[in-house]
Amino acid sequence: MSGFSARTDFPRTPNPLAEALARHRARGLPLLDLTESNPTRAGLP
Repeated sequence: MSGFSARTDFPRTPNPLAEALARHRARGLPLLDLTESNPTRAGLP
């Protein structure tokens, strides 16, 4: 079940940014997430 109406026509494939992020994570490289708002999860004391 999708979270969107069947009338929407959103592409079901990952966009280029999502693909690049997946490749980066698959390599095990560190990632700096500038959208993280929780200081503990961001690794701040």
